[in-house]
Amino acid sequence: MNKAFEDVMAERRRQIEAEGFDTAHDDGHGEGDLALAGACYARYVGTCSPFGYTGISAPKDWPWSPKWFKPTTPRRDLVKAAALILAEIERLDRATAQTVSEPVTAVRCSECGWIGESTDLGAEGECGGEGCPGTSVNEIADPAAMIRAWHDSDGHYCGKQLADAGYIAPRPATVNEAGALDMEPGATVWDLTAVGEAALNAAKAEG
Repeated sequence: MNKAFEDVMAERRRQIEAEGFDTAHDDGHGEGDLALAGACYARYVGTCSPFGYTGISAPKDWPWSPKWFKPTTPRRDLVKAAALILAEIERLDRATAQTVSEPVTAVRCSECGWIGESTDLGAEGECGGEGCPGTSVNEIADPAAMIRAWHDSDGHYCGKQLADAGYIAPRPATVNEAGALDMEPGATVWDLTAVGEAALNAAKAEG
């Protein structure tokens, strides 16, 4: 194993262990953000003089807050670039594994409001909510119901279906949001799109 490979793997471990950028964090980034960040570092090495590494602003296509762009030396920046691209490959592999896995239906109990997965139900279809023996559990299927479940579960349920259908979309977190959610500015958060708002408003109008 050569030193270059060892240094890239060490940087990847540092990102996870020292910075706290674990798989859950990486999965929260928008499509390609990690790869783009790596590309910015690699491109910077190719376009800048070795003596021009001070006082440099972040590239225009840098995906996060400018303060997170921290070039040091050409070799160090290439190590960071490789580690970021590796993180994106790992994120894509996890996303692919989730896509090909057996689909699970999200359900809600009309008696206690519990939200879960069909696999959480009891043998007779009873609710998985604590202390609720009810069996009035229904599949969350229409867009408005999925949006409500996504919101009520803090994004744990129905997110993929809503994103695939264009009802929610990612955007960079503002400074205030980042502080409230304990994330770095520019990290990805999800919001309703105009299509999602329209679906929710239509359901409200129908009563």
